[in-house]
Amino acid sequence: MRRLNTWPRSLLMLPLAIRVAIVGGSIILALLVYMLSFSTIHNGYILGIPTILATWIFKKKGLFIFIGICFPLLLIYQAIRLHGLLWPLPFTLSLIGGFILLIIFGFIIVALREMLDDSEDARLKAEEAKQQTAIAYEQQRQLNELKNQFILNANHELRSPLTVISGYLALLLDKQKLLDREEQERYLKSAMRSCKELQTLTNDVLGTMMLSENKELLNIENIPIAPIAREVVEQFQSTWDQDRRTHLDIAEQITVRGNSQCIRHVLRNLLSNAYKYSSPDKPVIISATASLASNSEVSISVKDEGPGIPPDQIPLLFSQFVRLPRDLAGSVRGSGLGLYISKNLVEAMGGHIWVESAGIAGEGSRFCFTLPLAVHVNL
Repeated sequence: MRRLNTWPRSLLMLPLAIRVAIVGGSIILALLVYMLSFSTIHNGYILGIPTILATWIFKKKGLFIFIGICFPLLLIYQAIRLHGLLWPLPFTLSLIGGFILLIIFGFIIVALREMLDDSEDARLKAEEAKQQTAIAYEQQRQLNELKNQFILNANHELRSPLTVISGYLALLLDKQKLLDREEQERYLKSAMRSCKELQTLTNDVLGTMMLSENKELLNIENIPIAPIAREVVEQFQSTWDQDRRTHLDIAEQITVRGNSQCIRHVLRNLLSNAYKYSSPDKPVIISATASLASNSEVSISVKDEGPGIPPDQIPLLFSQFVRLPRDLAGSVRGSGLGLYISKNLVEAMGGHIWVESAGIAGEGSRFCFTLPLAVHVNL
């Protein structure tokens, strides 16, 4: 039974030329046998074989082609054999009835073939649905893993700055009278830095939740880059070390098409990473260059001299909730959302973002992103 179920299907998988050869050969062979032996035995049943093959392989088209070939040829053959077209009535009825039976038989085969096609389509759809279910299950599993990892990261990230803030405030309350103004200022500045980390984490979480819904609602306008970069640097220096060397290499006339809040967010994320991963005595450089090619755009970069990023880990950077292996066991905190949000914001403004790093300590990393150049700007 398995072979009977298999070989009819295998006929449908053969190349077109072979299928045509099988049907054509069976028609020629059946007609030859019919004509050579008809005078001794009326073997019209032999025509059932090409009928089956033609209709099974080519469905209705094969049946009509078979009838269109065989009926005229048999009429000519019988006319020659009987020396004219005035045939006995029983023979005429038998010949016509035989062709009618072949047509009915052919339609039965066509129906069986269509049932097979329907069952095959249903099987393929079931397999596709099964694959889609497996893919959805795997995506859900990965999402659950990401959420669990995020909960662990967020728990650590929230607890660490809260502990610092609580410790410094408790110290200020207990020993306020024993501390001079400079020490109090240093403690308050450390507490403020931890507050800034909490604020960044909160903004990253809220940004991730709102990103997919509000990306298309961004208000795109002409934005000068230099003032925004200076503002972001000043905000960071008020909470980080004021002596940290941050250099701006941005021409005042460079203007892009973008959203000011999004640009600030991206620069804050990139500058925060540069500060975290480089020593205070190492410079951080923010630069912007304009390209006047056919796809006029501005390339903005943040360069540090930190440990760099191993090239094989660069593809991981812009994924959601992802942190590099060195960071999971290190002292640098983060949510794994900053670069993911930056990538989405840059792409929403019509640009793209990438990182350049050889992974060599001291050479650092260079995070770059592009934005469309404002068309009216003359550089």
